Amino acid sequence: MKEKTKIMFNGNWIGFAESPEKVIGFLKKTRDSGKISEEVSIVRDIVQNEIKIYTDSGRCLRPLFTVENNKLKLRPEDLEGPFTFNELRKRGLVEYLDVEE
Repeated sequence: MKEKTKIMFNGNWIGFAESPEKVIGFLKKTRDSGKISEEVSIVRDIVQNEIKIYTDSGRCLRPLFTVENNKLKLRPEDLEGPFTFNELRKRGLVEYLDVEE
């Protein structure tokens, strides 16, 4: 029998996942689409066999450039003309991640 992955929400055990990759993928797509806050952290802890979801305040988030297929999504033409940091974030070129993610 395949071992199930524990799902933790703000430190509380809320359930199990039989396909942790699918759960992580769904949660990250949902966050990227704006349906849940960009400040929600989604962590796959393989050693503890847990998915950790954090929504509590006080976590240190940092902006990082987005990488897809081992390539930076940001291109030189993305930086032409006036733009704001939030515009880069909305276009999926920058994302906020906490230290565990």
